Amino acid sequence: MTISFKDMPDMTSKLFLDYLYDFSKVQNFYSGDFRNTDSIRRKLSEISSKNHVNRLLLAETLGKQNKLFGNSEKSLQNIELLKQANTVAVVTGQQMGVFGGPLYTIYKAMGTVKLCESFQRQFPDYHFVPVFWMELEDHDFEEIRSIQLFNTENEIRSIVYNGADADNKSKSPINSIQLNADIQRVIQEIKSTLNPTDFSAELFSKLESAYQDGKSISEAFGFWICSLLGKYGLVMMDPSDGEFKKMAAPIFKKELENADQTHALLMAQSSALKNAGYDAQVENEPTNLFLRDEGNSKHPLNKNGHNKFKIRAEDAASHRESLIKLIETEPNRFIPNVILRPIVQDHLLPTFAYVGGPSEIAYFAQFKTIYEFFDIPEPLIIPRPFITILEKKIKKVTDKYGITVEEIFKKKSRIVDDAAKGDSQSSASGQLDTLLTQIHSQFSTIEKNLVSVDASLKGASETALDKIEKAIKVLKEKTGDAEKRKNELTHNQLTKAVRHILPQDQFQEREINALYYLNKYGFDFLDKLHESMDVSSVAHEIVEL
Repeated sequence: MTISFKDMPDMTSKLFLDYLYDFSKVQNFYSGDFRNTDSIRRKLSEISSKNHVNRLLLAETLGKQNKLFGNSEKSLQNIELLKQANTVAVVTGQQMGVFGGPLYTIYKAMGTVKLCESFQRQFPDYHFVPVFWMELEDHDFEEIRSIQLFNTENEIRSIVYNGADADNKSKSPINSIQLNADIQRVIQEIKSTLNPTDFSAELFSKLESAYQDGKSISEAFGFWICSLLGKYGLVMMDPSDGEFKKMAAPIFKKELENADQTHALLMAQSSALKNAGYDAQVENEPTNLFLRDEGNSKHPLNKNGHNKFKIRAEDAASHRESLIKLIETEPNRFIPNVILRPIVQDHLLPTFAYVGGPSEIAYFAQFKTIYEFFDIPEPLIIPRPFITILEKKIKKVTDKYGITVEEIFKKKSRIVDDAAKGDSQSSASGQLDTLLTQIHSQFSTIEKNLVSVDASLKGASETALDKIEKAIKVLKEKTGDAEKRKNELTHNQLTKAVRHILPQDQFQEREINALYYLNKYGFDFLDKLHESMDVSSVAHEIVEL
């Protein structure tokens, strides 16, 4: 079952909708249509004929990283394939959320695997390798240090890793942060939050092997994702590696030497996007680089008040020259921002396609001329899978009350109150009110006829009406109490169901961590995803468990 994003426009952007369903409106902002076979063939030819990638060094460095992460033999074989000119990469990436972050991290990675399998069947003359770009040079620790799970009471429980510096006051990149003993407390809290199952022991054994006191967050993330998805051939890539930084140095240098030009290109593209009726996702600064200082803090090169890092036209030329020399000697100290990151990524990799969410698709609409400036082919941009898990117990409730997932997406949590209240006119107590009104009306007519027969019958008529009225009111009170209990049951059951489908009025994939489903269904959950996921769809998929 799928639900079109057209049917829930308030939950996405105009640009994303046009990208999915009316590509001709946005085609000038992208390098090709991911659904068009001719466009795919042109991109494959373009990527395989470009010699900007050092394939041997790329494979050697990825091999070392993935062996460190304990990745599978299938993944290591995929890395070897990257040495061949007819091998291209299908790439996705995400921040290093603890324990994998929200579900959509898993969906992006699995979708990348599935796309490679699909392209391999369609284009057997090429090899397609799924690569997960680990976005670990961000410094926003707050965004990645917590997960949400459904607890034993079917409530949403937020679990937070505090670490040594919960606020990351030093603004250190995530990959430099080491886990401390608090990670053990967090794992115990996860155990107490979830119901014990037949799968719990294996799950927590793997989790504790990945997340240990003394490991870096990035290393733990790499171990964890490899333990989940390595068997499908997914290749992990840590771009902060010294070898990759050396390979990226020409990009850093060109950006530093031409910052004004890349800034102008982005502004022009952003203006064109706005003129076409869309919102620009990112406004850039005069440079697209950060510099890591000796204390491991991360600074934008143009930050006001820090002359050591300022790169502006009126600054002394020696600033620029000294930084260019630093790129040559210590490239590991430079970090690309959100604009330059995909340029670096596709300089290092033979990227044929990038798998991204709505915001990433919007970002790429602004980057086309930047890619052209750096003479790097822009990849096709493919929407990631969008999935909601519908468990049997949840489906049983929605079926009972005749409510669909699509209705929940549209009405959100309001649907609970609407369903619980019901139609007051058609309720049993409401019908008794109607009956009493009708009896009063008919007795008025009957009483006139009775009095015309015998005036003494008026008192008997009033007594009869009073008894009937009291009996109906007693029945109505009992009925009202029963309906209240029923409505409370409806409200409670629907609240739990809606909470699972749309937690906190947000897509489930953006709020809940995979641990809930892995604990409940075991690692077969991942095989079910692999089997059910339809990467040819441009809609939100409902996967029943």
